[in-house]
Amino acid sequence: MAAALNATKRWSARGLFDRLQARKVIAGSGETPPSDSVCFAVVGVGGQGRGDIRGLGDLGRVVAVADVDPRSIAETKQLLPDVRTFGDYREMYDKVGRSFDAVLVATPDHCHALPTVEAMQLGKHVYTEKPLARTVWEVRKLVEAARAHDVVTQMGNQGHSFASH
Repeated sequence: MAAALNATKRWSARGLFDRLQARKVIAGSGETPPSDSVCFAVVGVGGQGRGDIRGLGDLGRVVAVADVDPRSIAETKQLLPDVRTFGDYREMYDKVGRSFDAVLVATPDHCHALPTVEAMQLGKHVYTEKPLARTVWEVRKLVEAARAHDVVTQMGNQGHSFASH
């Protein structure tokens, strides 16, 4: 039973924050040093992506965003004036991949799998909006990547992605 609970915790969103727990909790200082803050990149910053950014609250900070629509980038810059922006998530991964710990994927439904698997291949933890993928094959590849790269993943389902559920 304990092994099952540990496995569940390992692959849950809560597990991400347990694994990236800040020193302020351990040391009791109350201040989080920048090196202990979870840094996020967001792929897809249209309506759902911007809503997810707002939902991050104090869980960390968004350091980079990518979207093919310049209007979505412009609206996100109003929300996060200092964020790095890219028109292609692959360029973001290449140029600033070392500056973030986790990726939030909120692209249109048919293109969630590629940015998700590529983030996992970089060793990044990933929260992906539903649907996770288009096919069972894509889902199997995502599971393989998560296990191979030992990352925490979660598929977003707004009714059940919060601590209250």
